[in-house]
Amino acid sequence: MTSFLRRAAGLIAWGRHLTAMLVIVGVAVLGVGLIVVRDPRSSNRQARTMYESSMAGLDLLNQLQYLTQEARRSVLYALGTSDTNRQVEYADQSRAADAQVAGIIARHIQRTSSPSARQAADRFTEDWRAYLAVRDRVISAILEGSNKEATDTDLATASRPSTGCATISARSRSCTNSRPASRSARSSGRRTTRSTRSC
Repeated sequence: MTSFLRRAAGLIAWGRHLTAMLVIVGVAVLGVGLIVVRDPRSSNRQARTMYESSMAGLDLLNQLQYLTQEARRSVLYALGTSDTNRQVEYADQSRAADAQVAGIIARHIQRTSSPSARQAADRFTEDWRAYLAVRDRVISAILEGSNKEATDTDLATASRPSTGCATISARSRSCTNSRPASRSARSSGRRTTRSTRSC
């Protein structure tokens, strides 16, 4: 009977070892499972944050391009009409677009911490101010009834690198590129700016 008891004790001990090993394996599998579940969630969260950041940059770029073109377009409309009331209306529309551009740039500078993005925003602001000085001279000439002088001023200064519309458009792109964008976002930006260079 003692041999039977020894065998029974051995089986019980072996069963305990087996149970302990199964518990250890089960805990290890649960640990690995938690890591596997947590890692895709973390990656998904990072991808979503990067996507939202890229989309916010593209949205800012689109707003800047639209408003800078709207300011320019309003001046051209004022230049193309002889109705003084409409000229004043178009001048006001151009100034309203300018105010929105200034607000967008100020918000962008406050939100960004990247020195290169701040520098690009400062360069854009400098170029935009140079354009606005020309625009104000053109509007003054239009409102005084001298469309020829306004046209000459516009043509003479539009070809300068610091006041050209293409330069302002390029600065608006560089101002938003505080983080590297994905290849598709960059190609989307190129497609957008191709159409704006002819402003």
